[in-house]
Amino acid sequence: MSITFKQLAEICGVSRATVDRVIHNRGKVAPEVEQRIRRAAEQYGFQPNQVGKALARARNPIKIGVLVHLSRIEFFQELLEGIYAGQKEVHALGGEVIIKEQRDFDAEGQIRLLDEMIAEGVNGIALPPAQSSRLCDRLNSLSQSGIPIVTYNTELEGLNKLCHVGVDNVQGGRISAYLMNLLLCGNGGKVLLISGHQTQQSNYQREDGFRLECASRFRNIEVAAVKMNADEEKKAYDITMQTIREIPDLDGIYMISNGLEGTCRALEDCGMAGKIQVVACDLVPVARKYLEKGVLQFVIDQDAHSQGSMPSKILFDHLFSNTKPSSDRIIGQFGIKTRYNL
Repeated sequence: MSITFKQLAEICGVSRATVDRVIHNRGKVAPEVEQRIRRAAEQYGFQPNQVGKALARARNPIKIGVLVHLSRIEFFQELLEGIYAGQKEVHALGGEVIIKEQRDFDAEGQIRLLDEMIAEGVNGIALPPAQSSRLCDRLNSLSQSGIPIVTYNTELEGLNKLCHVGVDNVQGGRISAYLMNLLLCGNGGKVLLISGHQTQQSNYQREDGFRLECASRFRNIEVAAVKMNADEEKKAYDITMQTIREIPDLDGIYMISNGLEGTCRALEDCGMAGKIQVVACDLVPVARKYLEKGVLQFVIDQDAHSQGSMPSKILFDHLFSNTKPSSDRIIGQFGIKTRYNL
């Protein structure tokens, strides 16, 4: 039979309140004391009373804050649908998910929304962090105070987090270089890279992966230019048209982020659709459209729905029953789509 809170406290020579803080991850406990309690709990088969915990949580439900980049971009819409699905599952378990929407992808805006979440009493936070040392310091402070952090879609170096949910974006860039090499029949050529925001880690990781693979395996592929479109269709259109004028022998375009509609329309308007090869990310409706038309050749899909739905469930399980995620980096698999396997 499992021992009680009181018995575990007596075995470890601490108060029951200290045991409660360790088991339920509430507040600070000296690392050596926490380790002693966890070892004893495992040794004596301690299991907290799940019924009692459920009743307690009914009076004071677990609150999870999820920060989302609100955008008309189709990828983020699919991500948001996943977040809503996770919210529904957590609600069915007696928890609450508070969603905070951010218009611009900047660190100061994220810090402001984090402060709002804390004021509303959240117990855990999930977010796609902007690249900022100030944001990292704020999140680490929250983590040290007992609020677990889960990142999704994009990571933040130096962050003390419970886990990350996403894909290996460097590997995604490497795969894109491989696919571009296939499209260019191994003959190489000049390739334009169109990216979104420098503050989004996934963007420059994909660029790094593409460059690394070209440098190591496909040296006759030249990155002719890297241009930022802030995830805007019109800017992607203008960048594509301008680059074709400046580099008339352009062979390929790697769409690192969003704005695919603008680039594909530009290729159609200047008569280069199917002549300039295009590799893009995320199997959103606009990507399906241009795959079917033959303007776009390859899409690397990263399952936005799962990236949105998993973080809140991971946090709820951790906060309710101290369940640890299977890994500190839950990395999904890429899917490669063409017009022939939609």
